[in-house]
Amino acid sequence: MFTSTNGGKSWGKSKAISSITSHGDAGGIRNPNLPSADIDGSGKVYVVWSDCRFRSGCKENDIVMSTSTDGITWSAVARIPIDVTTSTVDHFLPGIGADPTRAEAALISPSFITIIHLRVARPRPANWM
Repeated sequence: MFTSTNGGKSWGKSKAISSITSHGDAGGIRNPNLPSADIDGSGKVYVVWSDCRFRSGCKENDIVMSTSTDGITWSAVARIPIDVTTSTVDHFLPGIGADPTRAEAALISPSFITIIHLRVARPRPANWM
C-alpha cells in the first residue's frame, strides 16, 4: 500500500499491509493472489485477499480482510466467516465494494459491503479444469 497527499502528483513509500499465506488452487486455475480494495464514504479502506492462515495445513484458502482509516495503520487480518475452517471449500479471487456515500457506521450492515469471490467445494472430479 502507498499513499499520496497531493492528489497523486507524488507517492510515499510502499508499506506492507500483511504477509499472504496461501496455497495453489486445484485444477491448474490461474489465481494470482491479488488483493481487492475499496474506500467507503468516511475514508475507511478495506482490503481483501485469499489466504490460508486460518486453515490447518493450509489446504484451502479463506477470504480475509484488513482495514485502515489512514492508510498507515492496519487492523489485524480477520477471516471473513463464509464457512467453517474445517470445510474443504476453497475461496479465491475476492472482490469488494463499499458504498462511497455512507460513513463507517453504516457499513455494519452487510448490505453496504459486498464481497464477491469464487468458491470450489471438494471433492473435485479428476478431470476438473
